[in-house]
Amino acid sequence: MRPIPNEVGVVMANDLLETCAALVARLESRLQSNLTDRLFQITADDLLQSIPKLNQVVIVVESEGQPTKLASAGCAASDQTGSLVIDRCAPVTDNSRLRIELNANGRSSDTAAGVLQQTAEAVVGLLVSGLARVELQTLHQELARISDLNRQLAATADRSRQLHQVAQAMANWMNIERINLLQRVGSRYVMVASSVQARFDPRSERALATESVASTLRQQLEDRESAFLLLDCDRIPSDQRDLLSFATAGNCQRICVAEFAPADWLAIGEQFTAAGLPKQLSPAEQSTFDAALAAAQRGQRPSPRQRLSNIFVGRSNRTRLAAIAIAVAALLFLPLTVRVSADGRVVPERQHVVYAPVTGEIVRVACQPGQTVSAGQVLCEFNSHELELDASRLRGEILTVQEQLQIAATRRGDDSAGEITADRRVLEVKLQELNKQLDVVQKRREELTILSPIDGRVSMILQDDRGKISTGRPVQLGQQVIRVIDPAGGSVIELDVPDQEIGYVQRALQHRIEHASRPATDDPLRCQFRVRSQPETRYDATLGRLSETTSFDTHGRLVVVATIHPTDSTLAFAPQAGVIGWIDCDRAPAGFVLCRKLIERFRLWGWL
Repeated sequence: MRPIPNEVGVVMANDLLETCAALVARLESRLQSNLTDRLFQITADDLLQSIPKLNQVVIVVESEGQPTKLASAGCAASDQTGSLVIDRCAPVTDNSRLRIELNANGRSSDTAAGVLQQTAEAVVGLLVSGLARVELQTLHQELARISDLNRQLAATADRSRQLHQVAQAMANWMNIERINLLQRVGSRYVMVASSVQARFDPRSERALATESVASTLRQQLEDRESAFLLLDCDRIPSDQRDLLSFATAGNCQRICVAEFAPADWLAIGEQFTAAGLPKQLSPAEQSTFDAALAAAQRGQRPSPRQRLSNIFVGRSNRTRLAAIAIAVAALLFLPLTVRVSADGRVVPERQHVVYAPVTGEIVRVACQPGQTVSAGQVLCEFNSHELELDASRLRGEILTVQEQLQIAATRRGDDSAGEITADRRVLEVKLQELNKQLDVVQKRREELTILSPIDGRVSMILQDDRGKISTGRPVQLGQQVIRVIDPAGGSVIELDVPDQEIGYVQRALQHRIEHASRPATDDPLRCQFRVRSQPETRYDATLGRLSETTSFDTHGRLVVVATIHPTDSTLAFAPQAGVIGWIDCDRAPAGFVLCRKLIERFRLWGWL
């Protein structure tokens, strides 16, 4: 092969091949590590330093016909006569191509030109994959920043804080030191957020100055037909005095303006140092901020004056007013049934409850839970220590009186015979009274044995963990112990109607008595109920009677017990099962029925 001359001396042609092969090998090694956009500048510098015959290296990417310079090293020779330019392209996507330009000294031989051409093709082929990886990594970082911003905005409910976070993200992504966010209100722009502080004073001089130049900057965007504008403060024309005074007062070097779609939002950025140029947002970032500002605008509450004016403007609002008028008329004139709800329980219609006749203890239980008993059968026996003590005391007093009578009978007659006779009469009267008291105590002791008054089934009330009543258990006077239920007697429902609502039921009963053409017994109040263990089924019933007095329920509230009878008398329910019931009373306007609880509260406070 022929030698290739250069400035240093004569070298062999294969030396250039080895140099290019080593350069390509180094590029392959770089592609195996994490890549950044610095890859292209490093590659350009490596080409220029490794191959002395090169004067300039330029790496360009073309996307939809618009070239963007990725890297440049060296400079073209001042005398282009006889220079060798090698331009090689390779497709990155369907709409973009990567191009590398190598400007070499024209004195190089044909062999050197061929080596440079092959090197350029190899470098371009390798950089295509590198460019794709760099763009993919950039896109990944972009999506990660968008996700972080969305999470921050979702975690913040305060609108001013959300706008501050949006302004902060804009400043970071656009590489600018301060962003002021403005919103169009009518014909002017109002500053609503800043990237440097969460809360700012909208009456400050800087905020007012930013609002004053917003319209001018917006007009420049329209003139350039762009959504992004970058101004160098040193090159602002002297006739634009407002912009000059704004830049001078803020001591900024560059002004960056970006426009966003919803409701004419405007971001005015200020850069105070020369480090780095502000960059335009990508389409994905632009769409993210458009959506964030639109969401913030939806969460904005208009002033009362604006809401009032918006109500009467437009055909749709007049339609709303008509719908509201119809709804108000329905609330005032449409009748609904006043329904009183209450908790209750299932109660056998024929039953007998055994109450403790004394304060004492249970000495014998002669029945079991679920046992069928007959009328007159022994159910249980009680014992009272007080009765036993009374009986023992009375027997002792009787014996004492009897002994005194015997002593009086053995005494002989003397001058005090009259007094003895009087004492005997007193003792005899006392003995009779003691015998009567003992009889009463004996009868009470006999009543401690409880007999069943009806035929039925036993249900224990005062039961233990095993469902039974143990002997020796203490009881109090009047305490419920055993219930005997007649299964064939049917069941009724007892509802604990709150005392403050029983008036609706009584008024409905009185209204039926006064205006009904037939007796109230033939047209009772309609009721409904559900058993708590069967909430999906609703049963019909009629109101039977109301208790004459109020009582306290298990929660300590005053209630009136209303007895209702199921329409289907063949239904069977478990005794004492929980029930939710409703009593349908008179009809009233829908507005009163729907707001009844609130009206009752106002009446309680004395406002109605």
